[in-house]
Amino acid sequence: MSMFEPCYHPNLEFLPPEEQRRVQAGLLQQQLRYTLEKSPYYRQSLPGCRVPEKPEEVFAFLSSLPLTTRDDLARCNEAFFAAPPQAVREVVCSSGTTGRAIALPLTSVDLEHLTVAEYYTFAAAGLTENDTVLLCVTMDSLFMAGMAYYLGLQRIGCCVLRQGAGGPALQVERIRRFGVTAIMTVPSFLLAILREAEKQGLSKTDFFLRKAILVGDAVRDASLRPNAVARCIAGLHNLELYGNYGNTEMNGSLCECSAAAGHHIHPDLVHAEILRGDGSPCADGEPGALVVTSLQTEGAPLIRYRTGDITFRITEPCACGRHSHRIGPILARENQMLKIRGTTIYPAAVRDYLHGHEAVRHAVLIAGRDACHGEQLTILLCVDSPDERLHTRLRDELADAFRVRPALEFLPEERLLELMSPPGYRKKRWFIDRRGEPD
Repeated sequence: MSMFEPCYHPNLEFLPPEEQRRVQAGLLQQQLRYTLEKSPYYRQSLPGCRVPEKPEEVFAFLSSLPLTTRDDLARCNEAFFAAPPQAVREVVCSSGTTGRAIALPLTSVDLEHLTVAEYYTFAAAGLTENDTVLLCVTMDSLFMAGMAYYLGLQRIGCCVLRQGAGGPALQVERIRRFGVTAIMTVPSFLLAILREAEKQGLSKTDFFLRKAILVGDAVRDASLRPNAVARCIAGLHNLELYGNYGNTEMNGSLCECSAAAGHHIHPDLVHAEILRGDGSPCADGEPGALVVTSLQTEGAPLIRYRTGDITFRITEPCACGRHSHRIGPILARENQMLKIRGTTIYPAAVRDYLHGHEAVRHAVLIAGRDACHGEQLTILLCVDSPDERLHTRLRDELADAFRVRPALEFLPEERLLELMSPPGYRKKRWFIDRRGEPD
Protein backbone atom coordinates (compact mmCIF):
# COMPACT_ATOMS: atom_id res chain seq x y z
CA MET A 1 0.00 0.00 0.00
CA SER A 2 1.33 3.43 -0.93
CA MET A 3 2.48 5.95 1.68
CA PHE A 4 0.44 8.76 0.15
CA GLU A 5 -2.13 9.14 -2.58
CA PRO A 6 -0.77 10.84 -5.68
CA CYS A 7 -2.90 13.34 -7.56
CA TYR A 8 -2.10 14.22 -11.17
CA HIS A 9 -3.31 17.27 -13.07
CA PRO A 10 -3.14 16.66 -16.85
CA ASN A 11 -4.39 20.15 -17.71
CA LEU A 12 -2.42 22.04 -15.07
CA GLU A 13 0.14 23.38 -17.55
CA PHE A 14 -2.61 25.23 -19.42
CA LEU A 15 -3.85 27.03 -16.29
CA PRO A 16 -2.56 30.46 -15.16
CA PRO A 17 0.88 30.47 -13.48
CA GLU A 18 -0.58 31.42 -10.08
CA GLU A 19 -2.85 28.34 -10.14
CA GLN A 20 0.07 26.13 -11.09
CA ARG A 21 2.11 27.56 -8.22
CA ARG A 22 -0.75 26.99 -5.75
CA VAL A 23 -1.09 23.33 -6.74
CA GLN A 24 2.66 22.79 -6.75
CA ALA A 25 3.02 24.31 -3.27
CA GLY A 26 0.65 21.72 -1.82
CA LEU A 27 2.41 18.86 -3.60
CA LEU A 28 5.80 20.16 -2.48
CA GLN A 29 4.64 20.32 1.14
CA GLN A 30 3.46 16.71 0.94
CA GLN A 31 6.67 15.52 -0.73
CA LEU A 32 9.02 17.30 1.68
CA ARG A 33 7.18 16.02 4.75
CA TYR A 34 7.30 12.48 3.42
CA THR A 35 10.98 12.71 2.46
CA LEU A 36 12.15 14.27 5.73
CA GLU A 37 10.32 11.55 7.68
CA LYS A 38 11.01 8.45 5.56
CA SER A 39 14.42 8.96 3.95
CA PRO A 40 17.31 7.92 6.23
CA TYR A 41 19.68 10.22 4.36
CA TYR A 42 17.60 13.36 4.85
CA ARG A 43 16.65 12.46 8.45
CA GLN A 44 20.34 12.39 9.27
CA SER A 45 21.50 15.35 7.14
CA LEU A 46 18.54 17.65 7.93
CA PRO A 47 17.61 16.85 11.54
CA GLY A 48 14.86 18.96 13.04
CA CYS A 49 13.75 20.49 9.73
CA ARG A 50 10.06 21.30 9.74
CA VAL A 51 8.07 22.04 6.60
CA PRO A 52 6.08 25.29 6.85
CA GLU A 53 2.36 24.99 7.48
CA LYS A 54 1.58 27.81 5.06
CA PRO A 55 1.87 26.65 1.42
CA GLU A 56 3.09 30.05 0.27
CA GLU A 57 6.18 29.67 2.46
CA VAL A 58 7.27 26.29 1.14
CA PHE A 59 9.28 27.60 -1.84
CA ALA A 60 11.47 29.81 0.33
CA PHE A 61 11.92 26.90 2.73
CA LEU A 62 12.99 24.63 -0.12
CA SER A 63 15.54 27.15 -1.40
CA SER A 64 17.12 27.25 2.09
CA LEU A 65 17.91 23.52 2.00
CA PRO A 66 21.29 22.22 0.77
CA LEU A 67 21.72 20.67 -2.66
CA THR A 68 21.96 16.92 -3.13
CA THR A 69 24.77 15.90 -5.48
CA ARG A 70 25.48 12.80 -7.49
CA ASP A 71 28.43 12.14 -5.19
CA ASP A 72 26.01 12.12 -2.22
CA LEU A 73 23.79 9.66 -4.03
CA ALA A 74 26.71 7.41 -4.96
CA ARG A 75 28.32 7.52 -1.52
CA CYS A 76 25.14 6.88 0.48
CA ASN A 77 23.01 5.15 -2.12
CA GLU A 78 20.89 2.89 0.09
CA ALA A 79 20.36 5.68 2.65
CA PHE A 80 18.13 7.42 0.09
CA PHE A 81 15.70 4.47 -0.03
CA ALA A 82 12.53 5.73 1.66
CA ALA A 83 10.02 2.94 1.01
CA PRO A 84 9.99 -0.46 2.75
CA PRO A 85 11.36 -3.34 0.63
CA GLN A 86 7.93 -4.99 0.33
CA ALA A 87 6.61 -1.87 -1.45
CA VAL A 88 9.27 -1.92 -4.17
CA ARG A 89 8.12 -3.10 -7.61
CA GLU A 90 11.16 -2.24 -9.77
CA VAL A 91 14.79 -1.32 -9.26
CA VAL A 92 16.49 0.85 -11.87
CA CYS A 93 20.09 1.95 -12.18
CA SER A 94 21.50 5.17 -13.50
CA SER A 95 23.62 5.05 -16.60
CA GLY A 96 26.84 5.94 -14.84
CA THR A 97 29.89 5.30 -16.98
CA THR A 98 32.08 3.49 -14.47
CA GLY A 99 32.07 2.06 -11.00
CA ARG A 100 29.12 0.90 -8.95
CA ALA A 101 25.84 1.87 -10.56
CA ILE A 102 23.47 4.09 -8.59
CA ALA A 103 20.27 2.16 -7.84
CA LEU A 104 16.82 3.64 -7.27
CA PRO A 105 13.80 1.62 -6.10
CA LEU A 106 10.39 2.27 -7.64
CA THR A 107 7.10 1.58 -5.90
CA SER A 108 3.72 1.35 -7.61
CA VAL A 109 3.36 5.10 -6.95
CA ASP A 110 6.67 5.74 -8.73
CA LEU A 111 5.72 3.56 -11.69
CA GLU A 112 2.49 5.50 -12.07
CA HIS A 113 4.47 8.75 -11.76
CA LEU A 114 6.76 7.52 -14.53
CA THR A 115 3.84 6.56 -16.74
CA VAL A 116 2.13 9.92 -16.26
CA ALA A 117 5.37 11.84 -16.90
CA GLU A 118 5.88 10.09 -20.23
CA TYR A 119 2.20 10.40 -21.08
CA TYR A 120 2.63 14.16 -20.71
CA THR A 121 5.75 13.95 -22.89
CA PHE A 122 4.13 12.12 -25.77
CA ALA A 123 0.94 14.14 -25.57
CA ALA A 124 3.04 17.31 -25.96
CA ALA A 125 4.60 15.77 -29.07
CA GLY A 126 1.13 15.13 -30.49
CA LEU A 127 1.23 11.32 -30.50
CA THR A 128 -2.14 9.54 -30.48
CA GLU A 129 -3.57 6.05 -30.53
CA ASN A 130 -3.25 6.18 -34.32
CA ASP A 131 0.56 6.17 -34.16
CA THR A 132 2.89 3.19 -34.45
CA VAL A 133 6.13 3.99 -32.63
CA LEU A 134 9.53 2.38 -33.10
CA LEU A 135 11.29 2.43 -29.72
CA CYS A 136 15.05 2.33 -30.33
CA VAL A 137 16.18 2.68 -26.73
CA THR A 138 17.42 0.15 -24.20
CA MET A 139 14.70 -1.87 -22.46
CA ASP A 140 16.94 -4.03 -20.25
CA SER A 141 20.02 -3.80 -17.99
CA LEU A 142 17.97 -1.99 -15.29
CA PHE A 143 17.77 1.15 -17.43
CA MET A 144 14.75 3.30 -16.73
CA ALA A 145 14.43 5.02 -20.11
CA GLY A 146 13.07 2.25 -22.32
CA MET A 147 10.60 1.07 -19.69
CA ALA A 148 9.46 4.64 -19.01
CA TYR A 149 8.84 5.45 -22.65
CA TYR A 150 7.05 2.15 -23.18
CA LEU A 151 4.71 2.84 -20.26
CA GLY A 152 3.93 6.35 -21.51
CA LEU A 153 3.29 5.22 -25.08
CA GLN A 154 0.96 2.50 -23.84
CA ARG A 155 -0.94 5.07 -21.78
CA ILE A 156 -1.36 7.19 -24.93
CA GLY A 157 -2.62 4.09 -26.76
CA CYS A 158 0.12 3.81 -29.38
CA CYS A 159 1.22 0.59 -31.01
CA VAL A 160 4.81 0.16 -29.78
CA LEU A 161 7.60 -1.80 -31.45
CA ARG A 162 10.27 -2.49 -28.81
CA GLN A 163 13.10 -2.73 -31.30
CA GLY A 164 15.99 -1.47 -29.18
CA ALA A 165 19.37 -1.97 -30.82
CA GLY A 166 19.99 -2.97 -34.41
CA GLY A 167 21.65 -1.58 -37.49
CA PRO A 168 20.10 1.17 -39.64
CA ALA A 169 19.05 -1.30 -42.36
CA LEU A 170 17.00 -3.29 -39.84
CA GLN A 171 15.30 -0.12 -38.60
CA VAL A 172 14.43 0.87 -42.17
CA GLU A 173 12.87 -2.54 -42.71
CA ARG A 174 10.82 -2.25 -39.51
CA ILE A 175 9.60 1.23 -40.44
CA ARG A 176 8.46 0.12 -43.88
CA ARG A 177 7.01 -3.25 -42.90
CA PHE A 178 4.92 -2.06 -39.96
CA GLY A 179 4.01 1.43 -41.13
CA VAL A 180 5.90 3.18 -38.33
CA THR A 181 4.80 6.80 -38.01
CA ALA A 182 7.04 7.90 -35.11
CA ILE A 183 10.42 6.91 -33.75
CA MET A 184 12.19 7.42 -30.44
CA THR A 185 15.96 7.33 -30.64
CA VAL A 186 19.09 9.46 -30.42
CA PRO A 187 19.61 12.09 -33.14
CA SER A 188 22.77 10.58 -34.63
CA PHE A 189 21.10 7.18 -35.06
CA LEU A 190 18.04 8.72 -36.71
CA LEU A 191 20.44 10.39 -39.13
CA ALA A 192 22.03 7.01 -39.87
CA ILE A 193 18.58 5.47 -40.48
CA LEU A 194 17.58 8.24 -42.89
CA ARG A 195 20.89 7.95 -44.75
CA GLU A 196 20.30 4.22 -45.07
CA ALA A 197 16.82 4.88 -46.50
CA GLU A 198 18.36 7.30 -48.99
CA LYS A 199 21.02 4.71 -49.88
CA GLN A 200 18.25 2.20 -50.60
CA GLY A 201 16.65 4.71 -52.96
CA LEU A 202 13.49 5.12 -50.92
CA SER A 203 11.46 8.21 -51.67
CA LYS A 204 9.80 10.23 -48.95
CA THR A 205 6.46 8.68 -49.92
CA ASP A 206 7.92 5.19 -49.31
CA PHE A 207 8.83 6.13 -45.77
CA PHE A 208 5.98 6.60 -43.30
CA LEU A 209 7.82 8.43 -40.53
CA ARG A 210 6.34 11.79 -39.60
CA LYS A 211 7.59 12.41 -36.03
CA ALA A 212 10.79 11.76 -34.08
CA ILE A 213 11.19 12.15 -30.32
CA LEU A 214 14.93 12.45 -29.78
CA VAL A 215 16.78 11.71 -26.56
CA GLY A 216 20.35 11.86 -25.32
CA ASP A 217 21.53 14.77 -27.45
CA ALA A 218 20.01 18.16 -28.20
CA VAL A 219 18.41 19.02 -31.54
CA ARG A 220 18.40 22.80 -30.94
CA ASP A 221 21.04 25.33 -30.05
CA ALA A 222 20.94 27.96 -27.32
CA SER A 223 18.78 30.16 -29.56
CA LEU A 224 16.27 27.28 -29.95
CA ARG A 225 17.10 27.01 -33.64
CA PRO A 226 17.70 23.56 -35.19
CA ASN A 227 21.31 22.54 -34.69
CA ALA A 228 23.54 20.87 -37.31
CA VAL A 229 22.16 17.36 -36.74
CA ALA A 230 18.57 18.58 -36.92
CA ARG A 231 19.30 20.46 -40.15
CA CYS A 232 20.83 17.32 -41.67
CA ILE A 233 17.78 15.30 -40.67
CA ALA A 234 15.48 17.91 -42.21
CA GLY A 235 17.47 17.73 -45.45
CA LEU A 236 16.85 14.00 -45.71
CA HIS A 237 13.24 13.72 -44.57
CA ASN A 238 10.38 16.03 -43.64
CA LEU A 239 10.05 15.08 -39.98
CA GLU A 240 8.65 16.84 -36.93
CA LEU A 241 11.47 16.75 -34.37
CA TYR A 242 10.84 16.87 -30.62
CA GLY A 243 13.74 17.13 -28.20
CA ASN A 244 13.35 15.17 -24.99
CA TYR A 245 15.26 15.59 -21.73
CA GLY A 246 15.15 13.23 -18.78
CA ASN A 247 17.19 11.49 -16.14
CA THR A 248 16.68 8.55 -13.83
CA GLU A 249 16.89 10.64 -10.66
CA MET A 250 14.05 12.90 -11.83
CA ASN A 251 11.83 9.85 -12.50
CA GLY A 252 10.61 11.14 -15.85
CA SER A 253 11.32 13.41 -18.77
CA LEU A 254 10.46 16.81 -20.20
CA CYS A 255 9.53 17.17 -23.86
CA GLU A 256 9.19 19.88 -26.43
CA CYS A 257 5.77 20.65 -27.86
CA SER A 258 4.80 21.64 -31.40
CA ALA A 259 6.11 25.17 -30.79
CA ALA A 260 9.66 23.79 -30.40
CA ALA A 261 10.45 26.45 -27.82
CA GLY A 262 11.85 24.49 -24.90
CA HIS A 263 11.07 21.47 -22.75
CA HIS A 264 7.93 21.91 -20.65
CA ILE A 265 8.31 21.40 -16.89
CA HIS A 266 5.36 19.45 -15.45
CA PRO A 267 4.47 21.38 -12.26
CA ASP A 268 2.65 18.43 -10.66
CA LEU A 269 5.64 16.12 -11.16
CA VAL A 270 8.81 18.15 -10.65
CA HIS A 271 10.03 21.43 -9.20
CA ALA A 272 12.97 22.81 -11.19
CA GLU A 273 15.55 25.49 -10.42
CA ILE A 274 18.35 26.95 -12.53
CA LEU A 275 21.24 28.06 -10.31
CA ARG A 276 24.50 29.94 -10.68
CA GLY A 277 27.74 28.59 -9.28
CA ASP A 278 27.16 30.47 -6.01
CA GLY A 279 23.70 28.88 -5.58
CA SER A 280 21.68 31.97 -6.48
CA PRO A 281 18.86 31.64 -9.04
CA CYS A 282 19.61 32.49 -12.66
CA ALA A 283 17.64 35.07 -14.59
CA ASP A 284 15.49 33.95 -17.51
CA GLY A 285 17.69 32.82 -20.37
CA GLU A 286 20.85 32.75 -18.23
CA PRO A 287 22.68 29.40 -18.37
CA GLY A 288 23.02 27.61 -15.05
CA ALA A 289 22.86 24.25 -13.31
CA LEU A 290 19.55 22.39 -13.41
CA VAL A 291 18.38 21.35 -9.93
CA VAL A 292 15.25 19.21 -9.54
CA THR A 293 12.99 18.08 -6.71
CA SER A 294 10.66 15.32 -7.84
CA LEU A 295 7.08 15.50 -6.61
CA GLN A 296 4.81 12.57 -5.75
CA THR A 297 7.82 10.24 -5.49
CA GLU A 298 8.00 7.45 -2.94
CA GLY A 299 10.90 5.02 -3.44
CA ALA A 300 13.92 7.34 -3.36
CA PRO A 301 12.81 10.99 -3.34
CA LEU A 302 15.52 13.59 -3.82
CA ILE A 303 15.52 17.15 -2.53
CA ARG A 304 17.22 19.75 -4.74
CA TYR A 305 19.16 17.23 -6.79
CA ARG A 306 21.92 18.88 -8.82
CA THR A 307 21.70 17.07 -12.16
CA GLY A 308 25.02 18.36 -13.49
CA ASP A 309 23.33 19.64 -16.65
CA ILE A 310 23.61 23.24 -17.85
CA THR A 311 20.50 24.82 -19.34
CA PHE A 312 18.32 27.92 -18.95
CA ARG A 313 14.78 28.79 -17.92
CA ILE A 314 12.03 30.17 -20.16
CA THR A 315 9.00 31.63 -18.36
CA GLU A 316 7.06 33.41 -21.11
CA PRO A 317 3.84 31.63 -22.20
CA CYS A 318 4.31 29.10 -24.98
CA ALA A 319 2.58 29.35 -28.35
CA CYS A 320 1.04 25.92 -27.69
CA GLY A 321 -1.14 27.42 -24.93
CA ARG A 322 0.78 26.02 -21.97
CA HIS A 323 1.81 28.45 -19.22
CA SER A 324 4.27 26.10 -17.55
CA HIS A 325 7.89 27.13 -17.36
CA ARG A 326 10.34 25.47 -19.74
CA ILE A 327 14.01 24.66 -19.88
CA GLY A 328 16.12 25.09 -22.98
CA PRO A 329 18.27 22.37 -24.54
CA ILE A 330 21.09 20.97 -22.42
CA LEU A 331 24.12 23.07 -23.28
CA ALA A 332 26.71 21.04 -21.40
CA ARG A 333 27.54 19.01 -18.35
CA GLU A 334 28.91 21.16 -15.55
CA ASN A 335 32.22 19.33 -15.49
CA GLN A 336 32.66 19.49 -19.27
CA MET A 337 32.67 23.22 -19.94
CA LEU A 338 35.94 24.57 -21.29
CA LYS A 339 37.44 28.05 -21.26
CA ILE A 340 39.93 28.31 -24.13
CA ARG A 341 41.72 31.63 -24.46
CA GLY A 342 38.74 33.47 -22.99
CA THR A 343 36.10 31.66 -25.05
CA THR A 344 33.60 29.38 -23.31
CA ILE A 345 33.15 26.11 -25.19
CA TYR A 346 30.32 23.65 -24.61
CA PRO A 347 31.67 20.28 -25.83
CA ALA A 348 28.13 18.97 -26.39
CA ALA A 349 27.53 21.74 -28.95
CA VAL A 350 30.76 20.80 -30.76
CA ARG A 351 29.75 17.14 -30.77
CA ASP A 352 26.28 17.98 -32.13
CA TYR A 353 27.88 20.08 -34.87
CA LEU A 354 30.19 17.24 -35.87
CA HIS A 355 27.41 14.63 -35.80
CA GLY A 356 25.58 16.74 -38.36
CA HIS A 357 28.58 17.03 -40.67
CA GLU A 358 28.35 14.92 -43.83
CA ALA A 359 32.04 13.95 -43.66
CA VAL A 360 32.10 12.77 -40.01
CA ARG A 361 31.15 9.27 -38.88
CA HIS A 362 32.33 9.34 -35.23
CA ALA A 363 33.88 11.94 -32.95
CA VAL A 364 35.54 11.87 -29.54
CA LEU A 365 36.44 15.12 -27.75
CA ILE A 366 39.40 15.19 -25.34
CA ALA A 367 39.85 18.04 -22.87
CA GLY A 368 43.40 18.62 -21.69
CA ARG A 369 45.89 21.32 -20.75
CA ASP A 370 48.61 23.00 -22.77
CA ALA A 371 52.17 23.77 -21.70
CA CYS A 372 50.97 26.91 -19.89
CA HIS A 373 48.25 24.92 -18.06
CA GLY A 374 45.48 26.52 -20.09
CA GLU A 375 42.57 24.37 -21.25
CA GLN A 376 42.69 22.89 -24.72
CA LEU A 377 40.52 20.67 -26.89
CA THR A 378 41.56 17.82 -29.17
CA ILE A 379 39.04 16.11 -31.44
CA LEU A 380 39.52 12.56 -32.71
CA LEU A 381 37.51 11.85 -35.85
CA CYS A 382 36.55 8.95 -38.05
CA VAL A 383 35.77 10.17 -41.58
CA ASP A 384 35.17 8.43 -44.89
CA SER A 385 38.04 10.03 -46.82
CA PRO A 386 40.71 11.49 -44.53
CA ASP A 387 43.07 13.95 -46.23
CA GLU A 388 44.76 17.26 -45.51
CA ARG A 389 42.12 19.27 -47.35
CA LEU A 390 39.33 17.88 -45.20
CA HIS A 391 41.46 18.41 -42.09
CA THR A 392 41.92 22.09 -42.92
CA ARG A 393 38.28 22.56 -43.89
CA LEU A 394 37.00 21.04 -40.64
CA ARG A 395 39.33 23.19 -38.51
CA ASP A 396 38.22 26.32 -40.36
CA GLU A 397 34.54 25.45 -40.01
CA LEU A 398 34.92 24.78 -36.29
CA ALA A 399 36.76 28.08 -35.88
CA ASP A 400 33.91 29.90 -37.62
CA ALA A 401 31.25 28.14 -35.54
CA PHE A 402 32.92 28.23 -32.09
CA ARG A 403 35.70 30.86 -32.30
CA VAL A 404 38.25 28.20 -31.32
CA ARG A 405 40.51 26.16 -33.60
CA PRO A 406 40.95 22.77 -31.87
CA ALA A 407 43.53 20.14 -32.73
CA LEU A 408 42.10 17.46 -35.03
CA GLU A 409 43.27 13.89 -35.56
CA PHE A 410 41.84 11.29 -37.94
CA LEU A 411 41.68 7.73 -36.62
CA PRO A 412 40.51 4.44 -38.14
CA GLU A 413 36.96 3.52 -37.11
CA GLU A 414 38.07 0.44 -35.18
CA ARG A 415 40.47 2.42 -32.96
CA LEU A 416 37.95 5.16 -32.31
CA LEU A 417 35.20 2.69 -31.40
CA GLU A 418 37.56 0.97 -28.95
CA LEU A 419 38.25 4.33 -27.34
CA MET A 420 34.52 5.07 -27.13
CA SER A 421 33.64 1.73 -25.49
CA PRO A 422 36.42 0.62 -23.10
CA PRO A 423 35.79 -2.28 -20.69
CA GLY A 424 33.47 -1.38 -17.82
CA TYR A 425 31.64 1.45 -19.59
CA ARG A 426 27.88 1.13 -19.99
CA LYS A 427 27.56 3.91 -22.55
CA LYS A 428 29.70 4.97 -25.45
CA ARG A 429 31.80 7.89 -24.31
CA TRP A 430 32.33 10.88 -26.55
CA PHE A 431 34.07 13.19 -24.02
CA ILE A 432 37.31 12.36 -22.20
CA ASP A 433 38.51 14.78 -19.53
CA ARG A 434 42.27 14.74 -18.98
CA ARG A 435 42.54 18.20 -17.41
CA GLY A 436 43.18 16.77 -13.96
CA GLU A 437 45.82 14.26 -15.01
CA PRO A 438 49.46 14.90 -14.01
CA ASP A 439 51.83 16.23 -16.65
